[in-house]
Amino acid sequence: MNLQTNKIIKSYVIGGKPTQILKGIDLSVQSGEFVVLSGKSGAGKSTLLYQLSLLSRPTSGQVLVNGIDMATLSDAKRSDFRLRKFGFVFQEFALSRDLSALENVSLPLMCQGVSFKNSRQRAQSALEAVELGHRSDNYPEQLSGGEQQRVAIARAIVTEPELLFADEPTASLDTKNSENVLQIIKQLQKKLGITVIMITHEEQYKTIGDRVIELEDGKLI
Repeated sequence: MNLQTNKIIKSYVIGGKPTQILKGIDLSVQSGEFVVLSGKSGAGKSTLLYQLSLLSRPTSGQVLVNGIDMATLSDAKRSDFRLRKFGFVFQEFALSRDLSALENVSLPLMCQGVSFKNSRQRAQSALEAVELGHRSDNYPEQLSGGEQQRVAIARAIVTEPELLFADEPTASLDTKNSENVLQIIKQLQKKLGITVIMITHEEQYKTIGDRVIELEDGKLI
């Protein structure tokens, strides 16, 4: 999946005054590429990720996915596009505490209308891909932080997305689990041929990607 932005500006009203968070971002990501977004806190990394992943609309500028201007899609079509084309891995895992690992991973498929049986089969395969097939019946509270993040990765890839967004996926993990999670993401990227855009502020993890894009004060540097 190819992704491109043209002069993305994102502003918020803070203290009664419009404040630009992103200041004319021109960015191009090629299909199958692993891109790392880096920068200090407040640089605009998460805001940019929200624009790229269609979770927010830019104040001005374009987000093009495979040449299609996402601004031309209704909110419902944008939501459906995210569900079918994107996968998401967050800092805090974002797992439902009342569901088992298998049920958590099945959720995106159920939302797509996939049958109960097929959803569970595909969810089990996704858990096995992250080496957690044996923990499918466990609930999040029964899993370590590293295991929970691996469940989150399984959930992100179960729909076979073309683009995976990872927002500080190692922020809540120790060094050993961080390295394990990143290697799993890298292996899946190569195996499945998906595009990955990952945020990190940790210097030692920048080299996991094919390319590093640095942000400072809302601009690419």
